[in-house]
Amino acid sequence: MLLYRYLPATAAIKTIESRHFRVSRIMELNDPFEWSFGFDGSRPERIADDRRERDELIQQSNEKWGVLCFCEVFKDPVMWSHYADRHRGLVIEIEANVHDDAYHKVLYSRRPIIQQRWLGDREKHTEELKGVFSEFFRFKAPSWNYEREWRAVVPLDKCDVAEGMFLWRIPDNFITRLIIGIRSLVKPDDLRRSLDAHGFKGVQAVKAMESLKHYEIEC
Repeated sequence: MLLYRYLPATAAIKTIESRHFRVSRIMELNDPFEWSFGFDGSRPERIADDRRERDELIQQSNEKWGVLCFCEVFKDPVMWSHYADRHRGLVIEIEANVHDDAYHKVLYSRRPIIQQRWLGDREKHTEELKGVFSEFFRFKAPSWNYEREWRAVVPLDKCDVAEGMFLWRIPDNFITRLIIGIRSLVKPDDLRRSLDAHGFKGVQAVKAMESLKHYEIEC
């Protein structure tokens, strides 16, 4: 399946030159509801403790896992505006094996909920808790559904580290195409030379265009 990563121009060029994607940390994601579950049955006197336990679990996940975020489409002008520097950036097209257990389609629906009593007796409710914890990172609020996101969950201990960032090395034949935004100052010939110089000779470099009929990006 082809997926797309929207980036500002500088970040996209750095990705090519380093042959690494920057891995997003859970605690740095722009939505505080990310990787977070709600409670049902929490008593008023337990609210502070429930939040603390929930935050501790998120912090534990933050220390072990990161995410790579992709989109199903490159044609959406809103995505270009929000994540590719208002069409001045680039989109990196990748070919992903979405049947790999690392890839997950984000679901824009209910918030994952656990019963407060499950935390009170974890040994008795191991299966219920495991079911929530195994999927709570896949859910986002319905208002995010324009992103049509897929995410790859990456173990941080499998990443390279540089300048305080976790980096995931791009395997051969993973990137298939780079799409230059309609307002980008990046020149296709310059991008072609950079791709060739860093081992991406088979990767296409194309310029995006505004559709004359629809609210879409073409190339």
